[in-house]
Amino acid sequence: MSTLTSLIDEKVSQVGEHAEGLTQETAGTLHAAASSVRAGAATAAKSLDQVGSYIEKHNLNAAIGKSRQLVRRYPAELVAIAVGVGFLLGVAFVRFTHVSKT
Repeated sequence: MSTLTSLIDEKVSQVGEHAEGLTQETAGTLHAAASSVRAGAATAAKSLDQVGSYIEKHNLNAAIGKSRQLVRRYPAELVAIAVGVGFLLGVAFVRFTHVSKT
């Protein structure tokens, strides 16, 4: 009976060590993911700050007014361009997101 108890204790110890290793590996992966998210958030914040500065610096109300005039003057052409750009973006999205099975 003592041999069985020591064998069980040994196996329990091995499982505990394996679980500890997995815990450490998972923690490392989560820390790396958190660092990546922080870096992405910092980049996004910097980009938004730059956009805000650009908007403050330039008169975008005039640009919006001019683009409205352009849409009123050439509505069909702009819709055709938008459809073409959307189609090309869709094709590019499908190509980059679907993995070839060869």
